[in-house]
Amino acid sequence: MHLGNGAVTPECAVFAATVAAAGLGLAAFSARREAIARPWLTAGVLGSAVFAAQMINLPVLPFSSGHLVGGVLLAIALGPGRGALTMAIVLALQAFLLGDGGVLALGVNIINMALLPAAVVMAYHHWQPATSSTGRRVATIGALAAVATMLAAGAIVLQVAAFRGAEELGPLPAFATSMLLIHAWIAVGEGVATTGLVWALGLEPVSPSLPVNEVCLPTRRLALLAVAALMLLAVSPFASGLPDGYEASAQASGWTSLLAE
Repeated sequence: MHLGNGAVTPECAVFAATVAAAGLGLAAFSARREAIARPWLTAGVLGSAVFAAQMINLPVLPFSSGHLVGGVLLAIALGPGRGALTMAIVLALQAFLLGDGGVLALGVNIINMALLPAAVVMAYHHWQPATSSTGRRVATIGALAAVATMLAAGAIVLQVAAFRGAEELGPLPAFATSMLLIHAWIAVGEGVATTGLVWALGLEPVSPSLPVNEVCLPTRRLALLAVAALMLLAVSPFASGLPDGYEASAQASGWTSLLAE
């Protein structure tokens, strides 16, 4: 889901960077009201785990692969504001240090993987009944992760098309169809993985609209997450070499210029 520099026009990149900056400004304001114990230690460990998990691509279809996004997971565990900021830092490190996602497309990637999931979680906090059972909350969070993945896939289609002339958009219908079909499978995996992680870690939603939550992950659980992140980094060279959903869609539609760096 990380877009490279060739995916968007310079005009779209500038517009997206402006929107991303404004969104992160709002996230920073929101983060000041999202009170959890040891917030940045928890954010650092969870962010590191998501960083590592995003480097592990698993086959989704015979011709495509996918990886955990983790945007909804971070927004639930840290609050939408702090979750979006943590994901933005993860994406910036990947772009500048590893070349995973183009620097020109960083604003677009922040919108898709940091701000959109945070917005979905904010909507969840607004509409979710405070008296809902734990099982229902966990299942709903998994569904939110799947929804956020599909919203990001749809946003990518719009971002790729933005500021391009009609003569360049011939492959767009095939690209859009492939993106949505492949990411429907990826969304299922994202939802299942998020559900399992929220349940296993015992995460409680953090939101500025709810009473202050001073409960955070215990030190032992944070240490286990840090070890898991290191293990994921160690096995990342053995991840699937299949193209991810975006790359496979560009190839299937013949729009390979989107993959140019």
